[in-house]
Amino acid sequence: MSGEKWLEGKTAVITDANQAVGRAVARLFAAHGAALALGAGDLTQGEELLAELDVSNSFVYYCDLSDAGSVEGFCTEVNRRWQLVNILVNNPWTEESGAFETAEDRDDSRILQIYQHSLVQTMRAFWPRMIKAGSCSVIQISSCLVVKPTPGSLARAIGYGAHGGLTRVPAVEGGIHEVRVNEIYAAYGVNTEKRAYAPLKVSGVERDGRADVAGAAKAALFLASDMASYISGASISVTGGVRAERLAAVVT
Repeated sequence: MSGEKWLEGKTAVITDANQAVGRAVARLFAAHGAALALGAGDLTQGEELLAELDVSNSFVYYCDLSDAGSVEGFCTEVNRRWQLVNILVNNPWTEESGAFETAEDRDDSRILQIYQHSLVQTMRAFWPRMIKAGSCSVIQISSCLVVKPTPGSLARAIGYGAHGGLTRVPAVEGGIHEVRVNEIYAAYGVNTEKRAYAPLKVSGVERDGRADVAGAAKAALFLASDMASYISGASISVTGGVRAERLAAVVT
């Protein structure tokens, strides 16, 4: 299948194109022929990425996942420009989460808006047209925190925990319309390309965030393409086998 463009003629939304996974997915999707709608909290970075990709029928629009109004505005603009979103990639992330035991209600609300409600908003905005058209794909970029906890990450783990329901229930409801919904467990911290330890090496790449980012993007491409036409409701771990800080002491 060398040289084949897996997403030719497709439209794809990526909700946070400022972060590492969002950028990698955007580059890979563009290389495979997709038109892109990039959500970006930092418009300058988003515009630089779009200029680099040089893909037609594509745009970047301000989208702060911590602000419900901003997410709604982004979705409205996408629906104004496009008749259909073929692929939705929800990529929630924030650098700031704070310790669970010292956080206030407003901190919790912010985390839940980013990691849960923003997904509900985007799916609610694009889902009706996806169902009507069929053959669409939703991909939730989740985290291995759900199954491999890391100390100090409770707030994020709570946020990511809803992704399972937001994957499997829509997968059942969308299945008859050939709309697929899947989840990727990426390594914790992957969106900032922090070092991640895992037993697996890929093509000589060291065990660091670069391998995690590339792996998550490739998994997203696969799930978005017709190659995954009979895969829905799945949670795929893309972590190199395991992700745990304690391995740092034994990996050489």
